Amino acid sequence: MPITHFVVDGTAGVNLTDTYASAGALPFAQGFVVRGNHASTWMLVQAASTIAQYDCVAILSNVSASATGEVNLGAVPITTTNMAAANMVGFAQTAITSAQFGWVALSGNGLRVNCLIAAQPAVPLFTTATAGSLDDATASVGYINGVQILSSATSASAPALIASNPHITKYGASA
Repeated sequence: MPITHFVVDGTAGVNLTDTYASAGALPFAQGFVVRGNHASTWMLVQAASTIAQYDCVAILSNVSASATGEVNLGAVPITTTNMAAANMVGFAQTAITSAQFGWVALSGNGLRVNCLIAAQPAVPLFTTATAGSLDDATASVGYINGVQILSSATSASAPALIASNPHITKYGASA
């Protein structure tokens, strides 16, 4: 049974499974971060493309041309190709439709992440060509530091994950 995450930092009005259809419906600004139970942190982002539940996401920032210089944070299912432009990595615990807004976990215990079949626990995880999924194959140039699954991935599985200060290490010819 999946662990339920909730906000513990005193911020009122946050349901970490909520999604929002428009910027006008947001309870907080994009990029707002809250702390949750199980050592988790969460960020409010906009899906630049549809994100499936448990996808690992690349969080990208674009400084708008507005006079205020607001930063718009978008998230897309991570791949070896798009990870080069990522500022951060997150883990969607709820599906978010393209152009809508939702919460993604930046770190924590008891999270889940999509992995390719046969990914093993307690080994390094890397980005893949499969959007949103990680694997233990070292052929990728995108190593996700600080992330570990707790059981082997089986067909169509999203094993439990511990994410402690996750970040992307870019190396190799295409980094």
